[in-house]
Amino acid sequence: MNNPGDTFDNHDDHPLALITIDVDHFKQINDTYGHLMGNQTLIAFSRQLKQLLSNQNDSYKFYHTGGEEFAILLPNTSLDTARKVVHDCQLALKTLAIPLTEGQLQVTASFGLAVANPNDNSATNFFKRSDRYLYQSKNNGRDRLTDESTDTDLS
Repeated sequence: MNNPGDTFDNHDDHPLALITIDVDHFKQINDTYGHLMGNQTLIAFSRQLKQLLSNQNDSYKFYHTGGEEFAILLPNTSLDTARKVVHDCQLALKTLAIPLTEGQLQVTASFGLAVANPNDNSATNFFKRSDRYLYQSKNNGRDRLTDESTDTDLS
């Protein structure tokens, strides 16, 4: 299934988790190093997380949702397991070093996490809920996870 909405529609008997992700301070990367470096950052970021996810579970789907925002759809995944995936993503990003002319660039990300429930009513509402948690992470200092039950600092 390539359409995330199809996955949402077919999750009734199994948990479905959604992680929304935003690269922290991405505008500053573009403004300081230029858009080419910004693009290279997004490519390196994506590769790092795709590699991690492919080693964990073939059913996990990674999406670029726009700009510096991404999402991971995790079929058959509980909240606790999804939290572990976020933690692994955070650790993977800590090892990512993007070369600059002088030195290297380190990136962090903010995460929102939701598990589908009957109150979502649609894939859009499910996504909006996860995205709301993402913005709570950004507003609470970035480089962290917010989900429906906790605010966890991953640093």
